[in-house]
Amino acid sequence: MNITPLSDVQGCYVIDIDRYTDDRGYFQELYSKDKYEHFSNTWDQASCSRSCKNVIRGIHCSPYPKLCCCISGRMYDVAIDLREDSPTYLQWTGQWLTSENCRQFYVPANCGHAFYAAEDDTVILYMQGGVFNEDQDKVLNPLDPTINIAWPDADYVISKKDSNASFITETKID
Repeated sequence: MNITPLSDVQGCYVIDIDRYTDDRGYFQELYSKDKYEHFSNTWDQASCSRSCKNVIRGIHCSPYPKLCCCISGRMYDVAIDLREDSPTYLQWTGQWLTSENCRQFYVPANCGHAFYAAEDDTVILYMQGGVFNEDQDKVLNPLDPTINIAWPDADYVISKKDSNASFITETKID
């Protein structure tokens, strides 16, 4: 396992995990408290999301961290720093996660999270350091021009909730 901090968003990491393969298939450990101890998290909720090709989900900001991995398909996973006191405020970073590349993406608390599904049947599994609470979750438009995420070119499919969400200049996150 290799944990790499990403400089674009302070506290964001990409984690390359080990996969053991043989003629039967593979085994992969997605989480062990002994190996992820420097994150000092307890995970309160695990969630799974399946998306069709060209779907963008997010930007959703929660007061807890998330640990994401792609179980099926291919996705561009993005974290946006929405912490006003952070040196990387309003910067974003993205990582391609696939069912084959054995990569995880750690999104710090109070950072936005969004992703683009590049294939049908893209499935993301994510552990959350808190339980979803609609009153605490903040939503921003994923096409916000101030944040300016470089999404792959496509005819995007975005939910009404996300496409009608405010831009960062129209809302207060903290």
